[in-house]
Amino acid sequence: LATGTGKTSIAFQIAWKLFHSRWNLSREPLRRPRILFLADRNILADQAYNAFSAFPDDALVRIAPDEIKKKGRVPKNGSIFFTIFQTFMSGPGDTPYFGEYPPDFFDFIVIDFPDPANFALGKLYTSAFYRLLEKRLSARGLIVVQSTSPLYARQSFWCVVTTLEDVGFKTSPYHALVPSFGEWGYII
Repeated sequence: LATGTGKTSIAFQIAWKLFHSRWNLSREPLRRPRILFLADRNILADQAYNAFSAFPDDALVRIAPDEIKKKGRVPKNGSIFFTIFQTFMSGPGDTPYFGEYPPDFFDFIVIDFPDPANFALGKLYTSAFYRLLEKRLSARGLIVVQSTSPLYARQSFWCVVTTLEDVGFKTSPYHALVPSFGEWGYII
């Protein structure tokens, strides 16, 4: 969906239901789900973090590289984590910071990247990125990726599907009509 069409609002509603039902893939009755909201720019991660202000303060974690460097570790003490792709993929040497999260840490991941309409943006949709993400997602966890219009950018849409499948994800591509914008594609 384009900026301003309600992606954050939809993500909030899903997270709210998961959080209050204590849904998690480990089926521990008292544990809240661990949800990662991953954006491509700080302004979008900050906007989402602020939009989720109805959640308890101790549930929300805004991940920033300077905090990781200062504390010497990635934050694990929350339920809903917000960060950007660049933080996710950066770290000392060749080890991304998010390699520090244990396998199966996140139950649900929301990816808010821009439309993969050109080569530069397509770098956000690489096999290397999704392999790292897959290692941190619970075995039965869910990931949702907005993936451009399957009608107007068919090749880009199916490229994202193929990349996810090559990494090992089972995919369900779908699209929905956004009245002010047209058909838009997603992959879950």
